[in-house]
Formats: sequence, structure tokens, C-alpha cells
Amino acid sequence: MSWVPVMGLIVALFVAPSSTGAAARASLDVTPDHGVYGGQRLTFSGAVGPGNQAIWLQRRGESGAAWADVPDSIPKPWTTGPDGRFSFTFHAPAMNAVQFRVVSRTAETPAHVFSAEHQDADVLVREKNPASVQWPGEAVLEPLPRGLAVDGEPYEIRVDTVNRANDDKKPVLLGRGVRLELRQPDSSWAVQGNGSLDSNGFADFASGKAAADGVYRAVLEDWTKYGDNVGWFPSLPFYFRIVDRPLTVTGLTVAATTQSSVTLRWTLPADPNRHSVVVVRGSAGGVEPTWATPKRFVVEPIEKPSGTLYTYKDTNGILANRSYRYAVYTVSADGVYSRLAERITAQTPQAKQGARR
Repeated sequence: MSWVPVMGLIVALFVAPSSTGAAARASLDVTPDHGVYGGQRLTFSGAVGPGNQAIWLQRRGESGAAWADVPDSIPKPWTTGPDGRFSFTFHAPAMNAVQFRVVSRTAETPAHVFSAEHQDADVLVREKNPASVQWPGEAVLEPLPRGLAVDGEPYEIRVDTVNRANDDKKPVLLGRGVRLELRQPDSSWAVQGNGSLDSNGFADFASGKAAADGVYRAVLEDWTKYGDNVGWFPSLPFYFRIVDRPLTVTGLTVAATTQSSVTLRWTLPADPNRHSVVVVRGSAGGVEPTWATPKRFVVEPIEKPSGTLYTYKDTNGILANRSYRYAVYTVSADGVYSRLAERITAQTPQAKQGARR
């Protein structure tokens, strides 16, 4: 019996091209490898099999699934160099957890898993001068509820494409066009203003661009710079209303104090926008109380007629020999605070000797 044919067969098994062996020798790098939208241009580079071969892309939805050719990659005149290396550009898929690889007739690279960023366009109202609900000089602001602006007060419409509120640092397409549109009675959309994204991923529109109640949306235009091909994207409908601020109370006084209570009194103005009154109390202090841990007490609903005195007794953890700051605001049914507030400081008496503090 001769061992030569058997040894020849063993050598042939080790040198013959195979799917598993070729993949082990091949490589694939994709740049950028994360933080891109579907349609942005990527660079595929690496090595696959012998040199001077035609190559193309394949994809599959999950590990273990069958690979399928990417049709857009077949006509491309991509070939490996003499050393088997390659480099070409292709657009990122707009999918999550999809796998791509580069293949030739004799080999394939390892898979690269893509997770595209979802486009975002969030429409917001930004007040130019938000109302403060704390003591003068202490910048604690009370923003308007979503979708509201106050009649006669400056504001702007902001389109946020990076979703900073959730700390999701999405890529910024600097200079991308943005349209602000208003829905018409026939359900079509009319352009109200045009803008572009700044370096922070925002586009701002002056208040005149949304000067009436209605349903708005922002549309991110097609982005085709730098070889990218990112399609247009509309925001969700944004319901916008212009409302009035309620008038503040007047004549706030400290009607009485005890070692465990403070009684406030104020006058209610005639105002159809008023729904409730909010009493904001600063934390207890000695000579100078602060707003470090403010407390809020909502007095609602307001049933007494306008022009009458209203009395509120605060017994919520009041201590003897303490100073308390109070700010009294009116609030509309929409949750809009009065711009100004009546403010006052109250001093509780000292505890009597032998009494519980």
C-alpha cells in the first residue's frame, strides 16, 4: 500500500479554498463604524482571498440566516488589489442588527454588524424670557407646558435633531435644510419657514413663523453632501397654541403667625384664565431663608369670586423662630404660571420656655 496518494489528499484539503478558511484569513474594517444615519457614506476596507478578483456585498438579518447578495453592489467595478486588499465606499443601511460582508468567488470576510441611528426631529417652543417662580435674582425658571406660547411675549420655534433631552448624542448634519410646515384644512402642508441645522443640530425659527394656533411639523430635507444619501424625514405633528398668562394675586400679606403656622392673605383679581393658585415656600432659615429645598402647595379650585380676600394657612412643618419666604402665583388651566408673583417673608415667634420646639 502506498502512502503517497493519501498524503497528497491531506495536503490538498489544507490548501484548497474553503468558506471557513478564507473567512479566517480575510478582514473587514468599516469607517465610521457607528453613529451614522442610514444613507451616509461608509468606507469598506480589508482583504479577501487572492488578488485581482471581483468583489461585492452580501447581507443577512441575523446570525445563522442565509446570506443574500446586495443588488446595488453587484454592478460596481470593485476588485481586490494584487495583494488581495480592497477599499470602496457604500451607503450605510438604515437598519439595526443587519450584517454585511464582502465576498469574492473564492472567499468572504467576517461579518460587520450595523446599527443605524434613527433620525429625529422634535419641535419645541422656546421662550425668550421665561418666568421665574422664585425669589428675585434666583434663576429658577418655570417653563411653559409643551406646545404653548404666551400672546405678546417673544418666543421661537426650535427643531431639535439630536434629542439632547435624552442625552442621545446623535450625529449632526451641519447645514441640512429644515422646513417648518403648517397643516391645511385639506390635510396638505404649507411651508411657513425655511432654516438649516447649526453645529448643535438645532434649527430655530422666529415667532412669526408660527404665529397662529394649528398643527405644525418639521421636515428634514434630503441630505446628499459628501457622498451621503440620507432621505427626507418628517417630525411628528406638533400641536401649537397661543394662550394668555393669568393675572397674579394682589395685596399679599402675612395675616397671622404661630409657632407652627403661617397664615397668608391675598386678593383675587378678575381673570377668566385663572384656574388655581400655587404657594411656593422657601426652606426654613435663621436670618435669611433660601430656596434650596422649596415646597409647593396648590390651592385649587378657586371658588371665591374675584375681588375678594382669600386666606391660606400653612401648617406643613412650620417651626418656631424661623423665617419663611413665600411666593404666590396664579396658574391657568393650561398650566401657565403668572409672570409676576406676590412675595413676602414671614417670621414665626419663638417657642415659649419649656414648650416643645
